[in-house]
Amino acid sequence: MWCHRLNNNEQSTTQVWSKPQADWIKCNVNCALFEAEGKFGVGICFRDSRECLIHAHSMIFPSITTTTECEVITLQQALQIALGLNLNRVVFETDCHLVVNYVLNNISYVNELGSLLSNCRTLLLSNPSYVLTYIRRQANRVAHNLARASILHASPNIFFHPPYCIDSIIFDEMK
Repeated sequence: MWCHRLNNNEQSTTQVWSKPQADWIKCNVNCALFEAEGKFGVGICFRDSRECLIHAHSMIFPSITTTTECEVITLQQALQIALGLNLNRVVFETDCHLVVNYVLNNISYVNELGSLLSNCRTLLLSNPSYVLTYIRRQANRVAHNLARASILHASPNIFFHPPYCIDSIIFDEMK
């Protein structure tokens, strides 16, 4: 009976990616640290309300930062891409609760992290239709896989069709 309850509780806390409202775009972001290689990777995925991939990005950076700094850099990259593409009504989702709290609650530090947070805040506020939210890690698998796959490429990649590393996840989410 205890095992049955435990399994039911795990299923109820599992969260899956959900499509945005009509005429909105969701942008999932995540990073991956590759400490042995002295690098970190970024995964960014823009999808529309029909669950179609608009743009996906996978990039590698040649330095190591803290996990929080890595997540903030990833969000900053996503915001810059959205602005560069003139995208409106975008919900940015990250599984880093600290980043969401720091950016939305105007928490600042007098260091590199503080500068990155300030940049993200400015970029987020530059378009009034941009929203930043926290999601559970299970709902952020596409961005996570893109970030993990970034180590396989020497230069940034832009995808307009789902690459192999996320194709099956997107298909599963559409069911």
